[in-house]
Formats: sequence, structure tokens, C-alpha cells
Amino acid sequence: MGTFKDYGEMVIQFGYCTLFVAAFPLAPMLAFVNNAIEIRVDAWKLCQVTTSPHRAARGRASARASSSSSLSPLSTPPSLHFSHWFPLIACPSPNPP
Repeated sequence: MGTFKDYGEMVIQFGYCTLFVAAFPLAPMLAFVNNAIEIRVDAWKLCQVTTSPHRAARGRASARASSSSSLSPLSTPPSLHFSHWFPLIACPSPNPP
């Protein structure tokens, strides 16, 4: 199973727990135990069973990485400038002039 199906399974389990907690109050605790075991099983599956894909030859990806690293110094000063003004915009003073 893929990661998306694992998350889908947990969402369905949460729905069942919230739906049937009045009829079976032990359900959330059993779901917690199940999730604790499933975390270990999924970790083992990711580390031992799943293989990593083969790396492709360096080509376009390295060009994109070098261009993004050269553009990052240009984007940092505007970000710092706008982050300086953000608290004034998000939390205006309670008594406007």
C-alpha cells in the first residue's frame, strides 16, 4: 500500500471512532493501540521493504538547483523588508489615530 492509502485508512478509522464512541467507549483506545503498532509496521516497511528509485544522470535538476541558489540572495532582502512590516499589519494598535 502507498502512503496515500495509509492516510486514507487512518481517516476512515477516525470516522468510525467518532461515530461509534457512544456505542463502544473503548474504541478510541483500541484505535490508539492500533495506530501505535501501525506506525512501527509502516516504519519497518519504509526502511526495509521499499527500495529507493535509481538516481538519474545530473542534467536539468542541477541547472535548476544552481539557478535557485543564485537567486536566493536576491529574494532574501525583500522578504526581510516585508516581515518587518507584517506585525503592524496583522496586529494593528487598538486605538487608531
